[in-house]
Amino acid sequence: MVQTKPAGAPITALPGGAEQVTPPAPASQSSPANPAAGSKSADLLERTDLLRAQMRRECLAMSAYSLSIGKSITPEAAASMNLLDEQFGDAALESLIRLHGELAAVVAPALPGSIAHVYQHAARAKFQNHLAPVPVAREMAAVGLVFVVSFFGIGLFDQINAENLNRDLLSNSGWNLLLVQLFLLSAAGAGACFANLFDILKAVNNMTIMPTFSSEYWVKLALGIIAGLLLSELIPLSDVAAAAGGNAAVGASDSFQKPVIALIGGFSSSILYTILNRLTETMENLFDSKSGKTPGR
Repeated sequence: MVQTKPAGAPITALPGGAEQVTPPAPASQSSPANPAAGSKSADLLERTDLLRAQMRRECLAMSAYSLSIGKSITPEAAASMNLLDEQFGDAALESLIRLHGELAAVVAPALPGSIAHVYQHAARAKFQNHLAPVPVAREMAAVGLVFVVSFFGIGLFDQINAENLNRDLLSNSGWNLLLVQLFLLSAAGAGACFANLFDILKAVNNMTIMPTFSSEYWVKLALGIIAGLLLSELIPLSDVAAAAGGNAAVGASDSFQKPVIALIGGFSSSILYTILNRLTETMENLFDSKSGKTPGR
């Protein structure tokens, strides 16, 4: 059997005069001298392109925002505006950074990322974008409406009355307890959404809202619900009224004390944090005073 020798293939002599042809290694199996160099360069080029695109988008938004509110752009920044007409990879990175800093000084205290975020969503021709310019505002408004509708819807049940609302967790049970807790949860959630919407509106007006801050509002919503429920259930309203010399009979005005406390706790969850923090400090001082610091010990 005759073997055809590939070009450039080495020949190995075998016993008996036979020859063995060793095929060359495929080109795909050959490793570069520095394999990490190519991938590292590609990552750096990709990040640089993304940085150019982000700065270009923010510069366009800042220039439109500054012109719309009547702020004058500096001559140095105006002379560099032609950089925004170039492609992402064509403009010099140093020039874009300098232009970005000059425009950021013009629109301060507004944040460049916030302006670009608001303009990006406001430019879309959709009905919901005209109601609220950022997604977190629309989502929080929808959740707030759900809590408000739930508050009035649960209030239609016969179990939501003055007697059940003034009972504590141990004296109430079953379906009555569940409806009361859902009623208070709706009040706390409505208060938390109201506080978040107020903060979002202020941040949008000042152009200081950032998409990375969206999770903060959802955490504040959860904190408000927890604070509203705990405050409304842990504060002994009947004992407070009895200590103040009030009538033991349940009045019409007393039936809304728990929902109001839940609403206030949801609006400002820091109230519960302040109460727990003060209680913790009081207990620490109490135990420190009894920890053997008296004379003679």
